[in-house]
Amino acid sequence: MARMFVSAPVVTVGTFAWSYTKPMGDAAEGLIDADLRIQERMEELEQERKAARRTGPTKDPVKVRELESCRLASIEMNRQYELTTNVARREQIQLAVAELDRRMKALV
Repeated sequence: MARMFVSAPVVTVGTFAWSYTKPMGDAAEGLIDADLRIQERMEELEQERKAARRTGPTKDPVKVRELESCRLASIEMNRQYELTTNVARREQIQLAVAELDRRMKALV
């Protein structure tokens, strides 16, 4: 890309006057690139929306979120169960995992 030069105004100090030239910045180029990226992302989102409409009925987002939450909690409880040596705590964790499994079955 060729650099363009912008002529600055004449600067006067005392009885001396001079003009200087400086290269034009590439700030506008960055804005154009950002604008293109935004436009591409908007087109991608539109395509995703169209594809989502074609797939048919969607699942209930509340149930999906609750099921995912139970799944993650179950993974964490199983991790804690493996690390815990206290018998009472292990029993509590087993009950909690059983409750999570019951909730997941009810959601499915």
